[in-house]
Amino acid sequence: MPISDWWGGSYKLKEHELKNDAARNNLNEKSELLKLQMEKAYKELTESYQQISVAESLASQAREHLQVVTDNYEAGILSTSDLLEAQAIFLRNRKMAW
Repeated sequence: MPISDWWGGSYKLKEHELKNDAARNNLNEKSELLKLQMEKAYKELTESYQQISVAESLASQAREHLQVVTDNYEAGILSTSDLLEAQAIFLRNRKMAW
């Protein structure tokens, strides 16, 4: 067996190992990227859910506030501007919840 063939085989083996290492590194990099994307998506989902929860709570509070203000307006305790303000707050918060 010629020495040149021996060197060629060694070179091809080293080249194959380097390609395997590059593929393994690429796999690890893609795996980490996918993991980060999944964590980001989960965080965004959680934040969106919390925002919806807060918006629903604000809409509920605005509805209760409007009812109290309406009752007080009808009793003559509050002015029309107070009623209109409560209605505007209710409508603004209702839009946010939807």
